[in-house]
Amino acid sequence: MIKSLLYRIVSDYFIPNRIGHYEELLKTALAEGYSIMPHRDFVAALRSGSIQHNRILLVRHDIDTDPNYCLQWLSVEQRLGVRTSYFFRLITAKPSVMKAVLKSGSECGYHYEEIADFAKFYRIKDRHVIESNLGLVQENFIKNLRQVESFAGAPIASVVSHGDFVNRKIQMANHCLVTDTLLKQCSLEYEGYESYITDGYSVNISDHVYPTYFRGDISPMEAIQKHLPLIHLLVHPRHWRSNWYWNTRENLTRLWEGAVYRFLPAKSISRKP
Repeated sequence: MIKSLLYRIVSDYFIPNRIGHYEELLKTALAEGYSIMPHRDFVAALRSGSIQHNRILLVRHDIDTDPNYCLQWLSVEQRLGVRTSYFFRLITAKPSVMKAVLKSGSECGYHYEEIADFAKFYRIKDRHVIESNLGLVQENFIKNLRQVESFAGAPIASVVSHGDFVNRKIQMANHCLVTDTLLKQCSLEYEGYESYITDGYSVNISDHVYPTYFRGDISPMEAIQKHLPLIHLLVHPRHWRSNWYWNTRENLTRLWEGAVYRFLPAKSISRKP
């Protein structure tokens, strides 16, 4: 536990900017014949049965913190002529950054967390209470989606769920709120965790804390060099550079929300959380 805590401290406050490694990954993928595309293009090709590439790299940026780091990722991608996907939480939906993503031709989506927010606000410990109020949670989702669209200055066509400690507590992921009906109602093309999308991945790699930087038995560079046909790479700003402000803010918020959720009694549910 002490070692894990030390690794977290190093990751949050002392790792160097790893943008050079990101550029090396993309250059290697291109040299090895990979097509790098946004998820929306992959999903469209998947649905139409028109996938024409034997090797595909999908890069998903989940912007949990530090939205300004997107500009460094974008700079690399634009130099190399590739496009990827960026998903912003409500707290990281910075208009200037989102508009830069859209201007570059990359995908800009919503990284939603309404089930977790609802559970934390009302301090709900039983997933059945969430299920009984799913309509209210969906209303919150629609309201927040429209706000994110106003920040982006454009419609949002794709969403992917965020993960929170409370989702593990109630054993209910945020994507449980998204139904086909809700997708159609909001004019959304897809939710990133739909099985028809994820089942085809040859490997799904996520970044991680220092010193490994990636989860699992294979790194993205190794996956590329092995020519795995469909590589999905999930990255977060906090694992690519230290940002004292954002990481401290996120850590303190997590501690506060965890204490309130654990020790205070549940609240009565109203129409306006």
